[in-house]
Amino acid sequence: MNITSLIVERRLQEALRAMKPIIDRDVTPWELKREYQDISSTYAFLLDYFRQGVDDPDREKVFTRLCGKTLVLHDKCAVLPYRSSRGAQAGDPFGEASFWTVEEVSSATTRLRSANERTEALCLLVSDVTVSLLRVFDPAKIAVLCEAACSERDAVAVRAVTAIAIVVRRYHERFPLYPDVKARLRHLATDTAFMDMLSDVELQFIRCRDTEKIERQMKDDIIPSMLRSPGAKGKTIITTDDLTDGSNPEWEKWLKESGLEDSLRELTEMQMNGADVYMATFSSLKNYPFFHTMANWFRPFDPTHPEVAELFDEPATDGATRRSPLTLQRLVMKSGIFCNSDKYSFCLTLMTLPRQQLDLLRTQMAEQEEALRDELGGDLPTDALGHVSPRTLVRQYIQDLYRFFHLYPGHGQFADPFTDGGNMDLDDPLHTFYPFTQQALLAALELNLQRHDYSSAIDGFDLLQATFPDAMDATLWQKCGYCHQQSGRYFEATEDLVCADLLKPGHYWTLLHLAQCYAERHMWEEALDHYRLAAAIKPDNLKLDYQQARCLFEMNRNDEALPILFKLVYHEPDSLKIQRLRIHTLLLLHRPEQAQKYAGHVLADASLDLTDEDLHLLAATQWLCGDRPAALRSLSALDTAPNLFLLASLGISKPDLPFLRDSLIESSL
Repeated sequence: MNITSLIVERRLQEALRAMKPIIDRDVTPWELKREYQDISSTYAFLLDYFRQGVDDPDREKVFTRLCGKTLVLHDKCAVLPYRSSRGAQAGDPFGEASFWTVEEVSSATTRLRSANERTEALCLLVSDVTVSLLRVFDPAKIAVLCEAACSERDAVAVRAVTAIAIVVRRYHERFPLYPDVKARLRHLATDTAFMDMLSDVELQFIRCRDTEKIERQMKDDIIPSMLRSPGAKGKTIITTDDLTDGSNPEWEKWLKESGLEDSLRELTEMQMNGADVYMATFSSLKNYPFFHTMANWFRPFDPTHPEVAELFDEPATDGATRRSPLTLQRLVMKSGIFCNSDKYSFCLTLMTLPRQQLDLLRTQMAEQEEALRDELGGDLPTDALGHVSPRTLVRQYIQDLYRFFHLYPGHGQFADPFTDGGNMDLDDPLHTFYPFTQQALLAALELNLQRHDYSSAIDGFDLLQATFPDAMDATLWQKCGYCHQQSGRYFEATEDLVCADLLKPGHYWTLLHLAQCYAERHMWEEALDHYRLAAAIKPDNLKLDYQQARCLFEMNRNDEALPILFKLVYHEPDSLKIQRLRIHTLLLLHRPEQAQKYAGHVLADASLDLTDEDLHLLAATQWLCGDRPAALRSLSALDTAPNLFLLASLGISKPDLPFLRDSLIESSL
């Protein structure tokens, strides 16, 4: 067991002994040696008083404080090699593995409370603390995060709440050793605004789970398809006009036939739901020197930043420069479409354009802005451009984090918070520490259902039932059953759907899915009953008739199944599935001549792709009707050896089977 685990389990004496060789090293600073000696001496006195039976009401508090100090001391010793290895990089203290003094905490708190401090600087302060905490645990910095989470500046509060979500998951086992920090974190739960923001953070972490999938879809499917498209011939850039121009029938036809239309629609829907659809676009634009500085991955977008300010200036007639009026370009930068990191990437890319092209782009954007002004009948609402909703700030910041933890060259030195971010497991530390509201859990459930992440949705249902057992109505039981069904857990799905049926009897959807689950469990009688109940609601549904016939067939009630199958063939004569079941049923009813009649129709249709099951049925009808050469030809077309058990069940006598098999072997030689 490592030293950290010993301390967390309050096995202090063992932990101190295990730390002794580390403290005794020559490279260990004297300050840490003295701190170790103070802890050891204090604990020795505490043990001595305990052995003497001295009544000490503060013993537990002192012991807890000593465990906390020992844990921090051990962490300080652990980061010594790291801090030594940074050496020349000491000039870049962002995210440094450090431990703040009381003075540093006071300074940070004062800055957070000051009305004169720039929001950008405070945002970077919170991100600095976040990265530092990912390197090493420091309870003093968590106290600063609690202060920042209460900030009236949404951009600052969003970063602090996001950091708290990460820190609680990472360090929850340590909190009992720091009662003051734990109490302060707990107190935040009484703030409705904090809990709402924390819920938004969790939802965005869930959305980020689709980022890799979207990125692959963009790189492997959508972009190559667009480059292969008829509209891409002779073009280096495909514009939105190409995708939406209704006058180009060739494009419309290609979009539908290629499947790209559905992919683009899916991406649009995902983007509207907050998914990160721009990772693939901007991941290749993170190699600018600007991103060599770690802090710039977390920097809020600022058009006055020296790296991009030139883009927003235009030359005046007197040769000086002045800030350009609001253009559509600045409107895009102020929008919530891109995260801050991508805005910098976009601007840095624009600045690589030749001056002539950049001036042309400015002119086009100014014209578009003027057209937008005319359309709106006046000035653009410039006051609204500076305000971004907290929910948008959450999305932007977590996307910034995603880029840092996946694209920053040194991201491997950090544990990826997106691995367990958005986890809905019943034992998840964040949901244990901050019990979410019913509304927040339902929102997470719906999001996972939209994403078709049924496993996470099931975890959410378990959490909902444990936290709010009375919340489960018929609709939620239906959704829970559907998730279990889609996950192949048919027993649990059946139980859920039975609950839904009890709360809302006779609902068609519930009856149908109950029947499906019973069928998957081979409970054919129950499946048949529920298919019949569903058919009573929708009597013209031929799919329900087929499922009833299948249930009867599986129960060997073939004489009842056959009339249904004849009805189905009449309505759907081209359905191979129905034809197959009818032939099989006729063979089991010992009507091979009638079966051969319908099997001959199937064989005559060259467009049908016959399966091995079809070939077995065809061969059985031919064999039983005396055409053994034809039966052998049908079986020789199989991809595998014939299923003798199936052939026997279809009526071929068992003594004939060895000869049939050997005849096939002989003909294949």
